[in-house]
Formats: sequence, C-alpha cells, structure tokens
Amino acid sequence: MENVFFLPWVVRENYNRGYDGKKILVLGESHYRNKKCDKNCDCGKTKKCLDYTKNVVKQFLKYIKSKENKGKEKHEKWMDTFYKFTNVFLGKEKVNYEDLENFWNNIVFYNYVQKAMKRSKNKIERPTNDDFDESKKAFSEILEEYKPDLVIIWGLVLEEKLFPEKKEEKLSKEVKKEEELPEDVICIKYYQKLRCFNVDGKKIRAFAVIHPSLPFFKDYYHEPMQEALKRST
Repeated sequence: MENVFFLPWVVRENYNRGYDGKKILVLGESHYRNKKCDKNCDCGKTKKCLDYTKNVVKQFLKYIKSKENKGKEKHEKWMDTFYKFTNVFLGKEKVNYEDLENFWNNIVFYNYVQKAMKRSKNKIERPTNDDFDESKKAFSEILEEYKPDLVIIWGLVLEEKLFPEKKEEKLSKEVKKEEELPEDVICIKYYQKLRCFNVDGKKIRAFAVIHPSLPFFKDYYHEPMQEALKRST
C-alpha cells in the first residue's frame, strides 16, 4: 500500500473472521493535529506519524477500560465520537468495555484524508478538494487489501466525495422502487441508500451516516446500519 500514509487500525486475524461473520471497514474523514505535533512536520510524509490512526483507537480503548476500572486515563473530547458511534451501532444505551473491545478488534478503522488538519481554539481546518483527490489512490489500496463486505462512511460530505453521482440524484419524499435506482444502489430505511464499490469483481457495499461527532447522529441510525450490514455480502 504505497500511497497509504496513516496505516489503518486492524487486528488482522480477528478481521479475517469478521464481526458477526461480516468484514466491516469504518471510514472516518480526517485526523486533526494534536498538541504533540511538530509545527514543522511535513504532514503525510513524516514516518513517525504512520501509526497515528492505530494510536487513536488504542488510546480510546485504553481510556474506556480505565474508566470502568476507575482509573485515571485522561478523557479527550474526540473519544465521544467513537463511543457514541459504537453505542448506536450496537443499539445500546451505554456500551461496556467488553462490547467495545469486541467491536473495534474485529473491524478495520481508517481515515480517508492522508494529511492531518490543523486546529486552533477559534478555527478548525477542513480538508480541501485537493486533499480528498490526493487520498483516492490510498483508499483504493485499502479496499483492495481488506476487501470488506461493508464500508460505514462517517459523514455525508465524504460520501459525496466518494460517490459524486449522489449530487445528481433527484431527491424524493418517497422511497424509489429499486428498479428505478442507479445500478448497484439499494434503498433502505429512512430513504438512505446502500451504495457500492466494485473491487476486483467484488461488490463492496457502502453506507453513509451523519458524522457521529454531530448531535444529529442518534439512535435511529442503529436500524439502517444493521440493515446495511444484513444486505452486504
């Protein structure tokens, strides 16, 4: 995977067995530079950052385990996104460490944009069109390497970058009959669409949710995500 900079989080032997028998890739949008980042760092090229994604998930799981054992691991706001997503995906009000570990150790987590964004108290940098375009080859390599059954996309902006045709689809208040939809697109609950990547003859289903960091990401996403998982192959 010569174009991948931020290596994905994956426990390969667990992933090969799948989560409930399905291979899931959870796809985030981008990282943000943390306080330890060198201001002169050439982000996306400095080798010490290769494990950034892996370390994010490790840190999150370490914090949850510490919290249950009344430890002193520091909470960071970004962790709420991972916690909320897992709660909603599993359909639980308050997921415990065992459930979290079982989920995250059986899936792949990867952030699409291969350059960390800058963040300050007053401003959060957003990926540019060039940032998205320059990350396409890397994501293609991830799909080829892991061949998931389902990709869960965090964010509708990222969905549009991956599936530009979405902008051209006419919005409808009613669910369209499947024969009226573009090829390889399936309508599921709440008028959301299960799309498709074609990789080496395999149809990889893709389902987008509102980014879990947003307040609009709520329990009603549990059912469509489970339906997406059920309809993936």
